[in-house]
Amino acid sequence: MVATLHPEGISPTEKPLLRASYQVAYQIAKLKKPHTIGEELIKPCVLEMAKIVLGKEAEKKLQQVSLSNDVIHNRIIDLSDDILEQVVADIKDSPVKISLQVDESTDVSNCCQLLAVVRYVKEKKVEENILFCQSLKTTTQAIDVFNNIKEFFARNELHLDSIGSICTDGAPAILGNRSGFTALMRKEIPNLKITHCFLHRHALATRTLPPDLKKTLDVCVLRL
Repeated sequence: MVATLHPEGISPTEKPLLRASYQVAYQIAKLKKPHTIGEELIKPCVLEMAKIVLGKEAEKKLQQVSLSNDVIHNRIIDLSDDILEQVVADIKDSPVKISLQVDESTDVSNCCQLLAVVRYVKEKKVEENILFCQSLKTTTQAIDVFNNIKEFFARNELHLDSIGSICTDGAPAILGNRSGFTALMRKEIPNLKITHCFLHRHALATRTLPPDLKKTLDVCVLRL
């Protein structure tokens, strides 16, 4: 999914400069580089190349492209919001129910993150995109995961009953029969299908296997 921003109220002469700024921000985000790299490295290199190859007039023109830390940060937020709008619109237009893959894990900064990946049908093809990645600010209980997903759907005017299936790991907070996340979702969506992630089951199974058998099983999984 690629952002397709169409800035309004911008003069024709300013549009190329704005577009260039967004393109650089997109590449910085895509390569996971610090936002400061735009102003500290990319812009000086571009200006130097323009001066040598195209002349001073080109250098002056490119000098107007804003690549400061704050600008790049705001551009990336705009791109993210635009992509989310496209995904939400595609979900609403999907002719069949969508599928979610939900995982809660702790990142390198010891912060709990809830990640949701969505699958839906667009123009007779199955599309897969990251729906959101949100921090769980209080606890990581089933009700917190459930509320985060419910609030996201409500905020984006999506109906929970548009979900046909959910794939999760085997954590008790997720698969608990009474108060687990899937149990809470089934109260909202009675016919919801729940599956246990194949790779997660594989990881659990290999913990107790002898090293030689584990290696053989890993090779088989990779071939799948």
